[in-house]
Amino acid sequence: MRRPWLLAGMAALVLLLAVGLWLRRDPQPQPLNIMFLTVESWRAETAEPGRMPNLLRAAAEGSRYLNHRAISAWTAPNIIAVLTGLSPFEQGVHARGQSIDAERDVFLEDLAAKGWEVAGLQSFMTIDVFRNLGLAVEPKTDPFAWLTDRSRAGKPFVLWHHYLNTHLPYAPSEEFRGPYRELAGELDSSARARLDVVQTASTIPTGTVAFEDGDIPAVRALYLGGVAEFDTWFGTFWEFFNRSGLRDTTILVVTADHGEELFERGNVGHASTTRAGHLHEEILRVPLFIWRPGQRDGAAVEEATDHTDIVPLLRSQLGLPSRQKAPDDGSYFAATSLSGYTEANPSDPSGFEAAIIQGGWKLRLRQLRDGQVVPHLYDLDGDPDERSDLAEAEPDRVAAMSQTLLPKLLSLRRRPRTDHPPSTSVDVARPEWMTPSASRTVRYADIADGARLQWTGDPSGQYVVEYRAGDGPFALDGVLDVSGTTKDFGTVGEFYWRTWVVPYRQIKLRVMPEGREHLASEWIELTFAP
Repeated sequence: MRRPWLLAGMAALVLLLAVGLWLRRDPQPQPLNIMFLTVESWRAETAEPGRMPNLLRAAAEGSRYLNHRAISAWTAPNIIAVLTGLSPFEQGVHARGQSIDAERDVFLEDLAAKGWEVAGLQSFMTIDVFRNLGLAVEPKTDPFAWLTDRSRAGKPFVLWHHYLNTHLPYAPSEEFRGPYRELAGELDSSARARLDVVQTASTIPTGTVAFEDGDIPAVRALYLGGVAEFDTWFGTFWEFFNRSGLRDTTILVVTADHGEELFERGNVGHASTTRAGHLHEEILRVPLFIWRPGQRDGAAVEEATDHTDIVPLLRSQLGLPSRQKAPDDGSYFAATSLSGYTEANPSDPSGFEAAIIQGGWKLRLRQLRDGQVVPHLYDLDGDPDERSDLAEAEPDRVAAMSQTLLPKLLSLRRRPRTDHPPSTSVDVARPEWMTPSASRTVRYADIADGARLQWTGDPSGQYVVEYRAGDGPFALDGVLDVSGTTKDFGTVGEFYWRTWVVPYRQIKLRVMPEGREHLASEWIELTFAP
């Protein structure tokens, strides 16, 4: 007969042996973090040692992709491609108020299901175009503090941060304005007035400013001052990234949403700011840098890549099963609506453009609202600036490349904004504004601690906030879909307020239950002041 004390002793011995074996095992590797750092309107050729010394010093420890391209002429489709790997033809996002289908299985949702914390920290990330990406937005958190907390937590994370200050207006801080100041002294009053627009306007629709050739050096100096300012910011970030230990646990991806036109086609900006979008190389060619834990030797990658290639690279790095990309015949593809976020009617864009690169040849097909499709063909090897359109001289090449590209262009469907089903409440009342409660002037001090809209109604209902901002060529209207009776924009930075809000001067707002326009609230008008 076994004695109870003997059985207990044997059990304790087995437990001790098991603990000993567990302690002797090699620890399981911690899953890697990912940080996406995207930079607004950043042209590829600016990533040079003389202009961006901090970035290029860091690049000596990472991989630099020398032949990388964006896939659209405005921010949202490019960010979606970076975070999901979806091409512009798969996304269906052509203007504001649209988003990818909720049913799509996307990379960040896969990671969240496997235990990664997935976040964005900026208030603009709450807008509709970034919905359904698997991103949890925490708009009141400082990125350095957030990263510090996560570096200690031991749970893997994904963070997307977007550097905004290289967007129009080109208004670098004083210490980065030296080259511009030297040029400004030689400008007459009319030129200075034109340059004031570049330094104060977040959009410059084509034809609204009669720029002259003499303005080009000063505009470029302002833009490059912003790039240099980003490089200084990146130097601070890189030091933090290494000292925090994140360098050893985090894959860092640094790229741009898209490039920027600086008078190559007569405008300043890109689709959403010029409303004359296109897919020329100054818009598509952007930097890409990737740093991997353990990598300390720099690598220059000559192979052509684009934004849809980033997620497959990351899946491979994380040891996750690859997802089959859409067949592309080895070609590069891009597509855009002509006005991007600022399409006058998001449900019916003014036109589309698609591009394909095969070998050294590039074909752009531009479809106007009347259905006409206009081809433009370039030999990128002999004409990298795309100055000579060879479409008429090379009809057979145009026809052959169009066989692949034209069906994709025609697949860009004009689609309504993303809708929620109407509220199921039986008794739906007309909402009334609570915050703000009436028309008023709003200054930055009023929203420095957080900006929100609030109204009466069913807290579980679906609502639509309709807005009309600005006037004339700078007018912008649209809707925001909201679950519940509060739209919280989080903390809005002063730079963002001055750059993207104040220039519109005023905005009219009304709110209604989803699908019940007859129950829309009264309009209120907010006037913006610094």
